[in-house]
Amino acid sequence: MQDEEVRILKDLGLTALQAKIYLALIETGEATTKTIAKTSKIARQNTYQVTEELQKLGLIERVLAKPIKFRAIPLENAVQMLLQKRALEYRQMEEETKKLLQTAKNHKEKSTVTHCSDEFIWIPDQEAHKLRIEQAFRYAQKSIDTMMILKGGKLPSPQCLPPLLKKAILRGVRVRQISNKPQGYDGPLQNTL
Repeated sequence: MQDEEVRILKDLGLTALQAKIYLALIETGEATTKTIAKTSKIARQNTYQVTEELQKLGLIERVLAKPIKFRAIPLENAVQMLLQKRALEYRQMEEETKKLLQTAKNHKEKSTVTHCSDEFIWIPDQEAHKLRIEQAFRYAQKSIDTMMILKGGKLPSPQCLPPLLKKAILRGVRVRQISNKPQGYDGPLQNTL
Protein backbone atom coordinates (compact mmCIF):
# COMPACT_ATOMS: atom_id res chain seq x y z
CA MET A 1 0.00 0.00 0.00
CA GLN A 2 1.60 3.25 -1.15
CA ASP A 3 1.24 6.64 0.53
CA GLU A 4 0.70 8.14 -2.93
CA GLU A 5 -2.30 5.88 -3.57
CA VAL A 6 -3.81 6.85 -0.20
CA ARG A 7 -3.21 10.54 -0.99
CA ILE A 8 -4.96 10.25 -4.37
CA LEU A 9 -7.96 8.49 -2.86
CA LYS A 10 -8.12 11.15 -0.14
CA ASP A 11 -8.09 13.82 -2.86
CA LEU A 12 -11.03 11.98 -4.41
CA GLY A 13 -12.98 12.30 -1.17
CA LEU A 14 -12.13 9.31 1.01
CA THR A 15 -10.71 9.56 4.50
CA ALA A 16 -7.25 8.12 5.15
CA LEU A 17 -8.77 5.09 6.91
CA GLN A 18 -11.23 4.48 4.08
CA ALA A 19 -8.45 4.69 1.51
CA LYS A 20 -6.19 2.29 3.43
CA ILE A 21 -8.94 -0.28 3.94
CA TYR A 22 -10.11 -0.05 0.32
CA LEU A 23 -6.52 -0.54 -0.89
CA ALA A 24 -6.05 -3.45 1.52
CA LEU A 25 -9.09 -5.12 -0.03
CA ILE A 26 -7.75 -4.46 -3.53
CA GLU A 27 -4.54 -6.16 -2.44
CA THR A 28 -6.13 -9.18 -0.69
CA GLY A 29 -9.21 -9.76 -2.83
CA GLU A 30 -11.85 -11.13 -0.43
CA ALA A 31 -11.01 -10.74 3.24
CA THR A 32 -12.47 -10.93 6.71
CA THR A 33 -12.43 -7.93 9.02
CA LYS A 34 -9.51 -9.51 10.88
CA THR A 35 -7.47 -9.84 7.67
CA ILE A 36 -8.40 -6.33 6.55
CA ALA A 37 -7.24 -4.91 9.91
CA LYS A 38 -3.95 -6.81 9.68
CA THR A 39 -3.28 -5.85 6.03
CA SER A 40 -4.24 -2.18 6.42
CA LYS A 41 -2.58 -1.89 9.87
CA ILE A 42 -5.76 -0.31 11.23
CA ALA A 43 -7.28 -1.25 14.58
CA ARG A 44 -9.97 -3.89 14.19
CA GLN A 45 -12.67 -1.78 15.91
CA ASN A 46 -12.08 0.98 13.33
CA THR A 47 -12.20 -1.55 10.51
CA TYR A 48 -15.81 -2.48 11.31
CA GLN A 49 -16.98 1.12 11.06
CA VAL A 50 -14.96 1.95 7.94
CA THR A 51 -16.07 -1.16 6.03
CA GLU A 52 -19.66 -0.08 6.70
CA GLU A 53 -18.88 3.42 5.36
CA LEU A 54 -17.23 1.97 2.25
CA GLN A 55 -20.27 -0.26 1.64
CA LYS A 56 -22.55 2.79 1.80
CA LEU A 57 -20.29 4.51 -0.74
CA GLY A 58 -20.59 1.44 -2.98
CA LEU A 59 -16.83 0.82 -3.02
CA ILE A 60 -16.86 -2.56 -1.30
CA GLU A 61 -19.28 -5.46 -1.18
CA ARG A 62 -20.15 -7.80 1.67
CA VAL A 63 -19.77 -11.47 0.80
CA LEU A 64 -22.32 -13.50 2.75
CA ALA A 65 -20.20 -16.34 4.00
CA LYS A 66 -19.08 -17.64 7.35
CA PRO A 67 -17.15 -15.69 8.48
CA ILE A 68 -18.36 -12.57 6.66
CA LYS A 69 -15.91 -11.31 4.06
CA PHE A 70 -15.59 -8.12 2.06
CA ARG A 71 -14.48 -7.49 -1.50
CA ALA A 72 -13.55 -4.19 -3.19
CA ILE A 73 -15.05 -3.16 -6.50
CA PRO A 74 -12.41 -2.72 -9.23
CA LEU A 75 -10.21 0.33 -8.78
CA GLU A 76 -11.22 1.75 -12.18
CA ASN A 77 -14.88 1.68 -11.17
CA ALA A 78 -14.16 3.16 -7.75
CA VAL A 79 -12.14 6.01 -9.18
CA GLN A 80 -14.86 6.74 -11.75
CA MET A 81 -17.53 6.82 -9.03
CA LEU A 82 -15.45 9.10 -6.81
CA LEU A 83 -14.66 11.45 -9.71
CA GLN A 84 -18.35 11.68 -10.61
CA LYS A 85 -19.22 12.41 -6.99
CA ARG A 86 -16.53 15.13 -6.85
CA ALA A 87 -17.78 16.64 -10.13
CA LEU A 88 -21.34 16.76 -8.77
CA GLU A 89 -20.13 18.40 -5.54
CA TYR A 90 -18.16 20.94 -7.60
CA ARG A 91 -21.21 21.79 -9.76
CA GLN A 92 -23.32 22.22 -6.62
CA MET A 93 -20.66 24.46 -5.11
CA GLU A 94 -20.62 26.56 -8.30
CA GLU A 95 -24.40 26.99 -8.09
CA GLU A 96 -24.22 27.95 -4.42
CA THR A 97 -21.43 30.42 -5.19
CA LYS A 98 -23.52 32.02 -7.95
CA LYS A 99 -26.41 32.40 -5.48
CA LEU A 100 -24.08 33.93 -2.90
CA LEU A 101 -22.72 36.44 -5.42
CA GLN A 102 -26.22 37.32 -6.58
CA THR A 103 -27.35 37.84 -2.97
CA ALA A 104 -24.37 40.10 -2.34
CA LYS A 105 -25.14 42.05 -5.50
CA ASN A 106 -28.79 42.40 -4.50
CA HIS A 107 -27.78 43.74 -1.10
CA LYS A 108 -25.43 46.16 -2.84
CA GLU A 109 -22.51 45.07 -0.72
CA LYS A 110 -19.51 47.15 -1.58
CA SER A 111 -16.15 45.55 -2.09
CA THR A 112 -13.53 46.63 0.41
CA VAL A 113 -11.13 46.97 -2.50
CA THR A 114 -13.00 49.83 -4.14
CA HIS A 115 -13.53 51.70 -0.86
CA CYS A 116 -10.12 51.55 0.77
CA SER A 117 -9.06 54.43 2.89
CA ASP A 118 -5.54 54.95 4.11
CA GLU A 119 -4.68 51.64 5.68
CA PHE A 120 -1.89 49.15 6.16
CA ILE A 121 -2.70 45.59 5.09
CA TRP A 122 -0.52 42.50 5.69
CA ILE A 123 -1.23 39.76 3.16
CA PRO A 124 1.11 36.77 3.59
CA ASP A 125 -0.40 34.30 1.10
CA GLN A 126 1.16 34.53 -2.38
CA GLU A 127 -2.06 34.19 -4.40
CA ALA A 128 -3.99 36.55 -2.14
CA HIS A 129 -1.05 38.94 -2.24
CA LYS A 130 -0.92 38.91 -6.03
CA LEU A 131 -4.69 39.46 -6.32
CA ARG A 132 -4.64 42.27 -3.75
CA ILE A 133 -1.81 44.06 -5.54
CA GLU A 134 -3.60 43.78 -8.90
CA GLN A 135 -6.77 45.20 -7.33
CA ALA A 136 -4.83 48.03 -5.71
CA PHE A 137 -3.24 48.89 -9.06
CA ARG A 138 -6.63 48.76 -10.80
CA TYR A 139 -8.64 50.83 -8.28
CA ALA A 140 -6.13 53.21 -6.68
CA GLN A 141 -7.05 56.86 -7.10
CA LYS A 142 -4.37 58.81 -5.24
CA SER A 143 -1.42 56.68 -4.23
CA ILE A 144 -0.02 53.18 -3.85
CA ASP A 145 2.57 52.59 -1.14
CA THR A 146 4.14 49.14 -0.84
CA MET A 147 6.87 47.47 1.19
CA MET A 148 8.80 44.41 0.14
CA ILE A 149 11.96 42.51 0.90
CA LEU A 150 14.21 42.30 -2.13
CA LYS A 151 16.53 39.36 -2.71
CA GLY A 152 19.35 39.32 -5.19
CA GLY A 153 21.81 42.00 -6.19
CA LYS A 154 19.72 44.71 -7.90
CA LEU A 155 16.60 46.82 -7.68
CA PRO A 156 13.73 46.08 -10.07
CA SER A 157 13.83 48.25 -13.19
CA PRO A 158 11.07 50.86 -13.57
CA GLN A 159 10.78 49.75 -17.21
CA CYS A 160 9.62 46.28 -16.03
CA LEU A 161 6.50 47.47 -14.23
CA PRO A 162 3.32 45.38 -14.43
CA PRO A 163 0.82 46.77 -16.99
CA LEU A 164 -1.81 47.56 -14.32
CA LEU A 165 0.75 49.61 -12.37
CA LYS A 166 1.75 51.51 -15.51
CA LYS A 167 -1.94 52.33 -16.11
CA ALA A 168 -2.28 53.53 -12.52
CA ILE A 169 0.73 55.84 -12.97
CA LEU A 170 -0.74 57.16 -16.23
CA ARG A 171 -3.97 57.92 -14.30
CA GLY A 172 -1.89 60.10 -12.01
CA VAL A 173 -1.57 57.68 -9.09
CA ARG A 174 1.56 58.29 -7.01
CA VAL A 175 3.54 55.06 -6.44
CA ARG A 176 6.11 54.55 -3.67
CA GLN A 177 7.86 51.39 -2.63
CA ILE A 178 9.89 50.87 0.50
CA SER A 179 12.33 47.99 0.45
CA ASN A 180 15.60 46.80 1.84
CA LYS A 181 18.90 47.38 0.05
CA PRO A 182 19.61 44.08 -1.72
CA GLN A 183 22.78 42.39 -0.52
CA GLY A 184 25.65 43.25 -2.82
CA TYR A 185 23.83 46.18 -4.48
CA ASP A 186 26.02 49.29 -4.99
CA GLY A 187 23.82 51.46 -7.20
CA PRO A 188 21.45 54.33 -6.35
CA LEU A 189 18.72 53.60 -3.82
CA GLN A 190 15.95 55.45 -5.66
CA ASN A 191 14.45 54.50 -9.00
CA THR A 192 12.21 56.94 -10.81
CA LEU A 193 10.33 56.75 -14.08
